[in-house]
Amino acid sequence: MATISPIDMQDLCRICGERLDESNKSVDIFESGPTDGVTYAKLIGSTQSHDEPNEGDGLPRRIGIECANFLVRLTSNQTAVNEMGTKLPSIQIS
Repeated sequence: MATISPIDMQDLCRICGERLDESNKSVDIFESGPTDGVTYAKLIGSTQSHDEPNEGDGLPRRIGIECANFLVRLTSNQTAVNEMGTKLPSIQIS
């Protein structure tokens, strides 16, 4: 019979649930971000209908690099869509 070892929640990516180890680079969402003053936690909060993640919520603090890059692209696209939404009403088609 195979032995199942317990998984520590903190070893999982907060976004996709992939196990993070030495071979999977990861970042702490509360301590790092794509630019100064913007953490990955703030980006996560801006993509969801609820508040940004809380350090004491018991969920993983880390996300994998792939998820971090995806999160940056997602928020960049959301910003572009929002900007387009504010410009479209002012465009007149003749």
